[in-house]
Amino acid sequence: MENLAQFAERKRLRIKRDEVGELMIPGRLGHLYEHDGGILGLMLASPNGDDPRLDSTLRSRMRKALREGLELHQRGDYESTFVFDPENKQHARLVIQLVGARKRRAIGRPFTSERARMVGRETQFSARPRRLEGHGTAQKPANQPSTTPRKGQEETTLVYAGGGHEGTTGGGSR
Repeated sequence: MENLAQFAERKRLRIKRDEVGELMIPGRLGHLYEHDGGILGLMLASPNGDDPRLDSTLRSRMRKALREGLELHQRGDYESTFVFDPENKQHARLVIQLVGARKRRAIGRPFTSERARMVGRETQFSARPRRLEGHGTAQKPANQPSTTPRKGQEETTLVYAGGGHEGTTGGGSR
């Protein structure tokens, strides 16, 4: 039979010690603990004690646990305790979901040159950049000013590509 530390390691779950010093897997709505001789327990409880706002959430999770075949060990006003066999994959997945246990972050493999080549082959990227169709041929929008003066106008005149909207830089009236 599997103990709590082995279960947490296999499922990559965070594990810590409670106030008494016993191991537990904390979750948003309770925790998982070692109940007795290879049997693990699920405690569904409000994180703020007897919070009536979470009562319907806890009751619906309790009904789901009963529907899926978990054995009810103890039931209180704002908490429920279930026992389960960690070897049962369906029950293990369910209790992790019900309690809201968080997974440990995995340390990634280092990005070596060999791994970069492998990723490149998998994604079909080559070492040479490919020219995209239409790349670099975009036109300027029609309403942006051009700094090129029209024939017969001073250098300070701005001409808009859309035409008809000419103005001079500098002061003066129109």
